Amino acid sequence: MNTKKETLSLVLTALFTAIIIIMAFTPLGYIPLGVINATIIHIPVILGAIFLGPKKGSFLGFVFGLTSFIKNTVTPATVSAFVFSPVLAASQFGVSGVFKSAFICFVPRILVGVFPYYVFLLVKKLSGGT
Repeated sequence: MNTKKETLSLVLTALFTAIIIIMAFTPLGYIPLGVINATIIHIPVILGAIFLGPKKGSFLGFVFGLTSFIKNTVTPATVSAFVFSPVLAASQFGVSGVFKSAFICFVPRILVGVFPYYVFLLVKKLSGGT
């Protein structure tokens, strides 16, 4: 990679990370529905994965999971906040709850940053795109 592409990749990664953080800690990202929060934060993660590839997409997914962990630990607004916070899960379910909660909080959200890239490549290949 040349310097311009590396710089563009770094800037886009920082931009998508900033968008995720802003959405997570303002009312834009998480919409409390009582039992669980609805979210639209996966949209910048998916777009980042398509533009930047699966490695940077997985990083953006990790940031998404981290913001979910922090938000549900600091301000548990819903009944199911313990699912996304290993700290709250430990207080309710012990050590086994910590690992399950961390898995639920991070792994699916990291995969949200990986799978869209490969789906995009598959659709592009099937449609005859170059």
